[in-house]
Amino acid sequence: MVLEDLISAYEKDPARGHVSPKTKNRHDTQFRIVREFFGKHTKIDQITREETRAFRDLLRLLPKNAQKHFPGMDVKKAAKAGARTDLPLMAPQTINDYLRALEALFRFAGNEGWLQSNPASGLLLPLDNTPLKDRRLPFDTNDPIRIFSTPFILVASTMNGVTQSLA
Repeated sequence: MVLEDLISAYEKDPARGHVSPKTKNRHDTQFRIVREFFGKHTKIDQITREETRAFRDLLRLLPKNAQKHFPGMDVKKAAKAGARTDLPLMAPQTINDYLRALEALFRFAGNEGWLQSNPASGLLLPLDNTPLKDRRLPFDTNDPIRIFSTPFILVASTMNGVTQSLA
């Protein structure tokens, strides 16, 4: 079985239940990148653990919204083009979403008896589990001084009836 046929069978599987339009759109994007990287005519039993690691590593180099920044470029070329820019990279959580989709696809193939082992199992990136509110302080110690000593703040405060001695 080739990758394209596996993706088609996975998408049509009634056991997956109803998939919302938003989820379908996300899967379409994820599977488009999977097809580009591995090749849609690649036999699924020929996809190795090393190749799935290379897929993960490529995602780590891919800019956020690469298709918008590099329209018409395949994923490998987009990653190379992105490396020459200062565009922000895909977030680890987003990369893990791609890896989970790939792992689920191969798990489905295993459940159907089309694949002996899952080459995408256990490849997720570690995430920063620090709560968002604790990741950085809202101000460093110099920020309030810089904000409140700007001429704009002084002008704005006097226009609002605050005297210079209170500003």
